[in-house]
Amino acid sequence: MVHRERKLRLLPMLTVKNELNLQTEETIGSMEEEEDKRKNQRRTEEEEESAKRRRYEEEETVASGEDIDLGFFCSPFVSTIPNQTEMIIEYS
Repeated sequence: MVHRERKLRLLPMLTVKNELNLQTEETIGSMEEEEDKRKNQRRTEEEEESAKRRRYEEEETVASGEDIDLGFFCSPFVSTIPNQTEMIIEYS
């Protein structure tokens, strides 16, 4: 009987403790969400800055008159048609 009375007296304290734990978990969760938002924002800004930097470098290259390496498809030694051969067409 005494044990049950003690449990009943402790019950409100446990309820308050549980509520505090829930509030703490909610606070931590919202803090983590805000941190994720900041990281995503920072990543987006870095990507935009990188894209701007690349565009600027490309514009500077074009403006300076330097040769631009367009890669494989513009090589004079590469045929645009794979295995290109002469075709002789006979009309009958």
